[in-house]
Amino acid sequence: MTRKKVYFLIGLTLFALSLSACDVVDERDKPEVDLSDIFPKDLPSTGQAKRVNVDGKGESEWLVFYHIDLFEDDLEGSPTAAAMYRPVDNPDKRLPPYLVPTLLWLPKQGYVCLYTCEAELQDVMSGESNQGKELIVWDKRGNDRVGLAIFGWQKDRPTEDNLGIGGFVPLGHFRADEIEVKQDEVTLVRALDYRSDIAMREVYVPQGGRYYLEPMGGADGLARLLSPQEAEIVFAPGSLQDPANVKLPEKLVLAFYKNFENRAEIAKYVDGPFKGEIADGCPPGVCGCVSQWKDVVRVQVKQIAYERASEPTASIVVQVRCLRKGDRADDPLETVTWRAQEQGNGTWRLTDVTLGGDVILCGSLDCDGP
Repeated sequence: MTRKKVYFLIGLTLFALSLSACDVVDERDKPEVDLSDIFPKDLPSTGQAKRVNVDGKGESEWLVFYHIDLFEDDLEGSPTAAAMYRPVDNPDKRLPPYLVPTLLWLPKQGYVCLYTCEAELQDVMSGESNQGKELIVWDKRGNDRVGLAIFGWQKDRPTEDNLGIGGFVPLGHFRADEIEVKQDEVTLVRALDYRSDIAMREVYVPQGGRYYLEPMGGADGLARLLSPQEAEIVFAPGSLQDPANVKLPEKLVLAFYKNFENRAEIAKYVDGPFKGEIADGCPPGVCGCVSQWKDVVRVQVKQIAYERASEPTASIVVQVRCLRKGDRADDPLETVTWRAQEQGNGTWRLTDVTLGGDVILCGSLDCDGP
């Protein structure tokens, strides 16, 4: 296997690096020093080192990704570790700074990526304990962002090498089918049931400048994440284009709650005597909301289960929370059981709903087959 080379683009002197306004510095005109030989043959790097200014000082660091436990002929599918080479002042002022490597390591996980790493500096944490922008490392599987690691630079963090003060601390890491991050918020989407194209959407917000329950301590620290701020079941690809014509009853029930504020729309999903109640706004206590329809801003579906329809009928059990408008307290969790009737063209209509039911979240194809 041919090893890719890493080039540390070091200037003639590390005391006077000319930085642009960007966080990533273009040093192509500087002399090249090939340090790829320092990596063992079984630890090939992933490409050229990336220059980042993590601490806001005049010098930039060199970020290097390298593979561990290679899979045969597949670098992209190999676990990836990361190291940051930082210039530290030499005690002998006649000499340029040292280049000191610092390992970027995730608690209880280690590797920053399992597929392909992409790194950037971004302001994603606003706590006072966080200094400057955070280093975020995406784990990409093809075009999908399936992993996210967030590191913060702490200038007053002691280092084991005694060559300087400052270092990285992990502030949170996530794995899911889809991930989005913005300041003080990480959103995950995890596929649950491929028959129905449904997924769990979770939103995390930090506390005390981190997404972990406790500050990191020791080599691993406490890796347990905070509980999500909110979680609900959604359609994995997005909103349905024509819910009234879906061919699976549980998708119709989920669409009912996703469009709950649109009374004219959800009336299309219902048939029989029950249709009149829906037209009146689904009175309190009928569809799972304690509040009146006009006071509900949206409904979160927390769990959903369905039974195999041996006849042209089906039962769908859902657990829902109805969110109220303004700053009033949301409704409590309620469980309801829907009855659905298959139509001649293969679509479904909701015919009745009762309070209560046993709901077990279907998280795989084993719930009801493909």
